[in-house]
Amino acid sequence: MKQRKNHKCRLGVALCLLGCLSGVPEVSGNSGYRYTAGLPPVTESGFYAVELPGYVRGAARADLADVRILDSRDKETAYLVRRNETPVAGTPFQPYPVQVKNLPSRTEIQIEAGNRALSSFALQVKNTAVDKTASLRGSNDGQQWYAVKETFPLRGLYDQRQTTASFEITFPLSDYRYYLLTIDDSLSAPLNVIQVGQPAVASYARPELSEVKPSGLSVREEGKETGILLTFPCRYDFSEIVFYVSSPRFFRREIVFSFPSAASSPAGSRKSLLQRRDGRSGQPYRSYVGSVLESDGKGMAALDWSQYTDTLDMRIRNGDDQPLRIDSIKTYIDRLYLAAYLEAGETYRLAYGNGQAQMPVYDLSFRSHIPDSLPRLMPASTSAVPAPDDAASGQTAAWLPFFRTYGIWIIIVLVILQILWLVKKMIKQ
Repeated sequence: MKQRKNHKCRLGVALCLLGCLSGVPEVSGNSGYRYTAGLPPVTESGFYAVELPGYVRGAARADLADVRILDSRDKETAYLVRRNETPVAGTPFQPYPVQVKNLPSRTEIQIEAGNRALSSFALQVKNTAVDKTASLRGSNDGQQWYAVKETFPLRGLYDQRQTTASFEITFPLSDYRYYLLTIDDSLSAPLNVIQVGQPAVASYARPELSEVKPSGLSVREEGKETGILLTFPCRYDFSEIVFYVSSPRFFRREIVFSFPSAASSPAGSRKSLLQRRDGRSGQPYRSYVGSVLESDGKGMAALDWSQYTDTLDMRIRNGDDQPLRIDSIKTYIDRLYLAAYLEAGETYRLAYGNGQAQMPVYDLSFRSHIPDSLPRLMPASTSAVPAPDDAASGQTAAWLPFFRTYGIWIIIVLVILQILWLVKKMIKQ
């Protein structure tokens, strides 16, 4: 009887655990975020641009999948990630004074450019599907002509979106006052030339950049190479590196980026992949021939480089030239912000720094209602702040998702084994 009571006791305990398992509370949807940053008060309801400064970008994931805007009740607010951009106005087509002569078997177009340095101009014509050849000469008095470009093709002289086409003619940089464009008409009728001039430049938006400063910088000379190591307190998605060089004034050097083979390769890099081994640590490294570092004659060389890392390990190949005298190096990331509709009187904060977070799925129907100009909100904290509940529950709550997923099956297996053991005992008795 005593043994039977013990068996019932064990079975009861197992069933009790099974029942308690269903009562394990869910992990809060906003838990696991290691940092928060408060936002300034919202005085008027509307759309706002919540800036993402360097300390937020460094603590968050590269894809920003773990960034949330939370209100006072820990409810999420939908947002749209955007890049800060500066509009750059374009320029309209700038025509030159021209004289067009339709002669037998050729068309001569005399262009007055005004002694400005040119390497191209645009020829506007009525749409045509013929191919022609042309030559270009230059003159300072309109009498004596000199060769600039001989016998080049004119093709693709039509545009299906409109009745006129613009054809760009390129040539070596010249500063003649007059140019004479001669088009061969021996095989077809002449072109209907409308005008010649500088082509229009479309307006565009230039991405804005934000500087992030390294925590460590070392420059070392290694044979015919200059090694540069920049370290940062966080990982950033870099966009541009600017070198300030005091000498020589003009240079053109190949630059190579290296990083541990376990690290991710630069985004979109199609450069040749090299293999080397770090002589100091013996750790396998991969090196990408990143680009060419070239001066502008003003002591500055900018390099576009996309890589998500906390270490920039670079080598400048000097060959037999003198090493560059580098005064400083600045690194930049794209300026990003979150476009969101915020309610007046509500208190908002950013939560970020959760490696397990999934990309949020929001109803972005408000996208078309966001105005072009938005008031800016900068997180009030100058550094990331640990989330209040992180220390208290972050470590102990990590086992709950696993337990809720697999714990019930473990309990079921134990209960089945217990029942089989009891049946076996009863049969023996």
